[in-house]
Amino acid sequence: MKQELSISPKSIVWFFASLLLVFLIWYIRDVIFLFFIVLLFFAAFNPLVSALERRRIPRFLSAVSIYITFLFILALVIYAFIPPVVRQLQLLSLYLPTYFSQFKEILLQTQHFNFLNQGIQNSLNSLAQTLSQFSQSAWTGVISIFGGIVSFLVIVVASFYLLLYKGHFRQTILKLFPKKQRKLIRRILKRVVEKLGAWTLGEVVLCFIVGLITFIALSILKVKFALLLALLAGILEIIPAIGPVLAAIPAVAIALLVSPWQALGVIIAYVIIQQIENQFLVPLVMRRAIDLNPVLTIFALLVGAKLGGILGAIIAIPMLAVILVILEETVSNL
Repeated sequence: MKQELSISPKSIVWFFASLLLVFLIWYIRDVIFLFFIVLLFFAAFNPLVSALERRRIPRFLSAVSIYITFLFILALVIYAFIPPVVRQLQLLSLYLPTYFSQFKEILLQTQHFNFLNQGIQNSLNSLAQTLSQFSQSAWTGVISIFGGIVSFLVIVVASFYLLLYKGHFRQTILKLFPKKQRKLIRRILKRVVEKLGAWTLGEVVLCFIVGLITFIALSILKVKFALLLALLAGILEIIPAIGPVLAAIPAVAIALLVSPWQALGVIIAYVIIQQIENQFLVPLVMRRAIDLNPVLTIFALLVGAKLGGILGAIIAIPMLAVILVILEETVSNL
């Protein structure tokens, strides 16, 4: 018996509407990333503001005091750390030609791996050029992490208003859904904010502790550019699994040019720091935050890096957690 395939006009409209939505999301992905960072700021500060509000301090004053404290600490950190970091970057740019010459000499001694040597040399030359350009405009490099001064101001102002009018924004979102679904949406919003807040605060603490321990360890081992390498370790701590390995590579390389024993000491130090992080810091600091399967984590990092570069890799993990919360709540409500 011959069957006819019929497609209703409504299905066609939904198909093209879905394609249009995907295209629109891709086109404004930078705006979506920016909004997600605003959400991270809001989620991180919301518990502090709510705690002050429970002490009968008006929400406006609570939000203002928290943001003034945050901006003061940020300005203090910039004032204290940016000048020495810039000096070390400039000094590193002067050392780079010598370092890469030494690396090439080491590589030339292993003639059986010429195909590998050429690839490594090309990578080193590219890295040298990138670092040299960055060291010439270090302040611009630091600011670019936030997507520019304007974007940073947008993040601060938007997250402040989101904190101030949290209840109004929540009601606005709830009105977009039918009444029978609003209880589910309210529960999803609460879990998402809790997850993002715990992740953001946890990562800040982890980055600071790992950076501090790394600086102490490298200083004891008398490794050059200890502050710069420790800052790199702290920043890359945001990227799980891959970040600590990437942070260890330049430290080991710089130590290797001094002596194999110093390089061995650096490797041991980074392994110990990684074990301290995995066994003590992460369970203590991140116990309320995100607990994801390692395979999903790596997949999310790759997708995030592909779509948004470094920033995409950083926010890939919390964004994956949001998606999983939505899926869990939706499936459990079926």
